[in-house]
Amino acid sequence: MPVVSPLRATARLQFHKDFTLDDAIPVVAYLADLGISHVYASPLLHARRGSTHGYDVVDYGEIDPELGGEAAFERFSAALAARGLGLIMDFVPNHMGVGPENAWWMDVLAYGRDSRHASFFDIDWESRTSPGRLFLPILGKPYPEALLDGDIGLLLEEGRLVIDCHGQHLPASIASIALLLDRAALGATGETARKLEALAGRFDALADPREDSALHRAFAQLLSDDEAARRSLEAVAGAVAPGQKRGAEQAEALDAYLELQHYRLAFWRGAPFEINYRRFFEINELAAIRIEEKEVFDAAHRWVLEQVRQGRLQGLRLDHIDGLLDPLGYLRRLRQALEEAGAGPDFAVLVEKILAPGEDLPADWPVEGTTGYETMDAIQSVLVDHGGKEAVIGAYEAFTGETRDIETAIFDARKEILEGSFAGSVEELVQQLADLSRQYWRYADLTHAAISTALIGLVQAFGVYRTYVAPDGSGPREGLDAALEAAATRLEGEDRRALDFLGAVFGGGFEVGRKSPSRGGDALTRAARQASQRFQHLTSPVAAKAVEDTAFYRVFPLSSLNEVGGSPERFGITPETFHAFALRQQARHPLGLVALATHDHKRGPDLRARLSLLAELAAEWGDLLPRLGDAAAAWRYEVGATQAPSAAHEYLAYQTLLGMRPLEAGGPPLDERLGAYLLKAAREGKERTSWTKPDEAYEAALEQFAKGIATAPVTSAFAAEIEAVIEPLERGGAIKSLAQVAIQLTMPGVPDLYQGADRWDFSLVDPDNRRPVDWESRAAALATFEAASLDELQANWRDGRIKQWLIWRLLQIRRAAPTLFKEGAYEPLVVTFPQDRPDGTLLAFARSDGQRRLCTIVPRFIKGHLQAEGGLGLVGFDGAVLDLPSSSRATDLLTGQAHEGEVLELAPLLTAFPLVLLMIEPAG
Repeated sequence: MPVVSPLRATARLQFHKDFTLDDAIPVVAYLADLGISHVYASPLLHARRGSTHGYDVVDYGEIDPELGGEAAFERFSAALAARGLGLIMDFVPNHMGVGPENAWWMDVLAYGRDSRHASFFDIDWESRTSPGRLFLPILGKPYPEALLDGDIGLLLEEGRLVIDCHGQHLPASIASIALLLDRAALGATGETARKLEALAGRFDALADPREDSALHRAFAQLLSDDEAARRSLEAVAGAVAPGQKRGAEQAEALDAYLELQHYRLAFWRGAPFEINYRRFFEINELAAIRIEEKEVFDAAHRWVLEQVRQGRLQGLRLDHIDGLLDPLGYLRRLRQALEEAGAGPDFAVLVEKILAPGEDLPADWPVEGTTGYETMDAIQSVLVDHGGKEAVIGAYEAFTGETRDIETAIFDARKEILEGSFAGSVEELVQQLADLSRQYWRYADLTHAAISTALIGLVQAFGVYRTYVAPDGSGPREGLDAALEAAATRLEGEDRRALDFLGAVFGGGFEVGRKSPSRGGDALTRAARQASQRFQHLTSPVAAKAVEDTAFYRVFPLSSLNEVGGSPERFGITPETFHAFALRQQARHPLGLVALATHDHKRGPDLRARLSLLAELAAEWGDLLPRLGDAAAAWRYEVGATQAPSAAHEYLAYQTLLGMRPLEAGGPPLDERLGAYLLKAAREGKERTSWTKPDEAYEAALEQFAKGIATAPVTSAFAAEIEAVIEPLERGGAIKSLAQVAIQLTMPGVPDLYQGADRWDFSLVDPDNRRPVDWESRAAALATFEAASLDELQANWRDGRIKQWLIWRLLQIRRAAPTLFKEGAYEPLVVTFPQDRPDGTLLAFARSDGQRRLCTIVPRFIKGHLQAEGGLGLVGFDGAVLDLPSSSRATDLLTGQAHEGEVLELAPLLTAFPLVLLMIEPAG
């Protein structure tokens, strides 16, 4: 077994066909030298061809061939072991990519509910829309048009009959093969007709359709050996072959075959209303699996557990834990399986989970913690000046005319999502609840409409992603109770009584007055439990689509706050709130990840840091907006009777441009990146255009506007306005970025570095945040840091080496004092200011192990503290002091300055470098 360092710091790598496991081998040495203990890999198992993310796994049993396959994984594992690095792999227990590459899925298409893998997927075979069949929304147009236009057809391929749909070959059912043989026999004569009829009879008489191998071989042999039979079969199939326009008679003939399939081909737009398999959010190509079933669990984890036995895997990051039917049951089963495979106590299990402010992971989950969305939000929020909230919102409203707050936008978006993308799921749950209500005298007269209104109102009021109430009513239910209380204030009459019914069902332990005690008590309890589970499956994807993927793109006074896991309604938090958060992290999840960037982030950490300065410069921002608008007038367009871009999208464009202006050359042109971002933002917001109903004229105008402002000539009025404000934003943002890094790498938890974010990261939402990384230049710079001059790094701060150096320095400190960070107490510190100066400008805390105390002191706000000459050092902190223990020695680990005494003046240290990292030890 390889010797692996204890979990200390992780680095996320995004693998795909253009960055394979072999490509990552040279990066391993750089990460080890930087101070990383574990590589945190995106999903590595076999995904759909061309996948850029790996979350569409089609085979849990092998490494993705596009990443290099098993051989490349062995080489990568050896490289990690040679440097003592561990591997944490992103694993997807909730869903699979579906299509011809997924053997389990194709088996379901071939045999329907008789498939050996039918129970592997979360399919409602009793669905009202497609009873006994799988609703397959893969057509690009309505079904009748697809039939007439030749988008669907029969093919004889390699001795088998397949259904061709847009080039995708789907298996044909036993019954449809029998029909083909029968129709071919009608056009044949003599011995050929008898052969075709006989084989059709054998297909019709097959008792177990899964035992069809011999018949398929006989069919293939008939095609191969009997020319007359082959011509007859080809003639019948050829009459309804794909790629040719056909008349109503031919379409009807083809429809007869399609009606015999175990799936129902349908227009993709019908998916929200009729789909009968659970998806990942609203993505038809990602089907949920039933990981709670032992057979599915074993099949999905076999490869993973083997790597644990081989010592090649030291942790798992579990994607979309809220999608599981029973997260706690799954996590307990996983822990047991890992222990049986030889995983030690240091094996890390981390869950991807968005926590609302004040929400904690369920205490009984056997995990190290989350992937760090909540820590990312806390770090950013404590550096945002809450005092600028009203002025920023005022500037936003004045420029855009938009007066909605984010809570209203979320509330409205939830309703839209429920009535749109998840309409079918809502309808199925309402029907299930209506059937259940009629079995109880208190609620027997509830109408379908009242239950529907109450359900939508309850989901609208949800402040968390989902609850985990067990069938007996146990488990954390705060989120459910809060939502019930909030929804009750908006409902009355029958709708309010329906809400009471929902509370009884979803709260567990449903016993509220059955009509007859003898009427199927166990069955009713199971029905209530199923309804509760279906509800828990509904709230999480609705929240994700309504909040991060809709409302955050509609209301954005300070767009940096609209981040995954973010809480823009708070607009900054106090140091006291941050300290309380950090203390909870230390007490409950000291090995949870602490992130500043992820593959899901909307904006890179340095872009967010720069934009957070607008809260301190709110008045200046408000004055700048109309000047930018006047200077950009030439790039606006009229689309119909409205302006393009809208005032809101124009506002977003200006903030984004100020935030993303690159500090170093390279990568796609600025206008391309800005245009692609604004297009995605507009589609996600779903107000002027959308993914499903794009407004091409508006989108073209939006991209032209982005090009105009991003490539404005240096002599233009627009460029002049940008240049007048960009320098303090760039410099102040860089200082805030360094402050974020210092907090991330010294607060409780395990710091996680997203690929490329060890230098300035002004990326936007994916795919922009997955661009190639220049690892060679990073490795070359790292080799110079032992002898580097801090003054020289600060003087050239725009090249990003100063951030990389700070990360390296802090990781070396973590490597040298692992117990201080893993077990050391977290202590809020008080910096004393002169009476005439406000406190709260600095954030200070310590990590202590009883002997040593490492103090982190960073600026929260920058306005008024920038040096006039353009350096990174800060001014205006005269008189700010930190009290030190008597008989102690203090050393600033960043500048090397030493201090003895009981009072430390911070001004000289902050002038030399904008952060202080003070190690306090006993003197002598």
